[in-house]
Amino acid sequence: MRILVHDYGGYAFPLDLSRQLARTGHRVHHLFFRDLSTARGNIAPRSADPPTLRLLEVRAHPYDKYRFWTKPFHDRAYGRRVGDIIRRVRPDVVLSADTPLDAQAVLSRACKSCAVPFVYWLQDIISIGIHTVVGARAPVLGPMLGRWYRHLEQRLLRTSASVIAATPDFLPFLAKCGVPMERSHCVENWCPLADVAPLPADNAWARQNGLAGKQCVLYSGTLGLKHNPRILVDLSLALAHRRDAVVVIVAEGPGAVWLANEVEQRQIRNLMVLPLQPYENLSEVLASASVLLAISGPEASRFCFPSKVMTYLCAGRPVLAAAPVGSYICRVLKESGAGLTVEPDDVLELARHAGYLLDDRRAREDMAENGLAYARMRFDIEAIASRFLAILVRHARPAP
Repeated sequence: MRILVHDYGGYAFPLDLSRQLARTGHRVHHLFFRDLSTARGNIAPRSADPPTLRLLEVRAHPYDKYRFWTKPFHDRAYGRRVGDIIRRVRPDVVLSADTPLDAQAVLSRACKSCAVPFVYWLQDIISIGIHTVVGARAPVLGPMLGRWYRHLEQRLLRTSASVIAATPDFLPFLAKCGVPMERSHCVENWCPLADVAPLPADNAWARQNGLAGKQCVLYSGTLGLKHNPRILVDLSLALAHRRDAVVVIVAEGPGAVWLANEVEQRQIRNLMVLPLQPYENLSEVLASASVLLAISGPEASRFCFPSKVMTYLCAGRPVLAAAPVGSYICRVLKESGAGLTVEPDDVLELARHAGYLLDDRRAREDMAENGLAYARMRFDIEAIASRFLAILVRHARPAP
């Protein structure tokens, strides 16, 4: 088949899928937004890439993804560029992930115009996020926009050839949208096992940033509008009595900017804020941690898939998550035995668990081993690609 995989964010695991599909003999075009600022994977070609894989950078005018009032215009322009590529390539099937709804609508129309089946890879329920995040900042316009985007998202999901959800938590939403059960699927996200590996805490990146010999509670990834960065300040203050402990934030987004300002204004000595690091340094970044930190607000867990936890599991470090009971993060950590969880705003319990993990090396090692075992069992790319392929083959246009 000729498969076009569109991953707006340029993340590691969709590219892992494209590589595996190409290794099985399919001709794969993998598209991503070149100029997006996010915690993306290593999207450069590799010498071992199969000849049937083609990586295509979609160039569009760079824009601030957090400027919500101008973002739709840029997203539609981006969608038109991808739509032009779809019409030129004429693939047998399109799989599109992590794409803003305004751009996704343009892609869907482009596929329809040239009779190409469109498979929606659902990573986040965007309309709920808009209603929640924008509604909190604009009480009048926020709900109105949420309703508009809910209608758009439901229509896109309902009219797609199939929908592949990143978590079973999204399946009830698909049923409410009117997506038939036979067109609703679930393939949970993963981390490429070859990309992230356990390394010594005393590594070149840790030494370069003055972290060697320290006990680090580390957060890596995006801190966007759906996150509450204040809990990270509160955690660092609660751990201030520990001279050996430091809270390290490696992130981009408005939350990271706010944290950097707090550190400067309040002179918080045990909170370090660093920009996102190159993907090739990710194993060293995560290895510098004694504990890896994940946060999810009470509402965010309803509409977001926490992919960073999948990456954390591969790093050989315990995970401490502030997330609602019953959320996907909590279920994964409980099933794998890879970490501990607290409610999103319970800073005292978060600090207590962090202190326990920093003090108990054996507990950290046991959780790290559990996380690695879970990842090695669940993140087999051959098995994952087979599940995707079974869905894509069902909808692909017959060869001429």
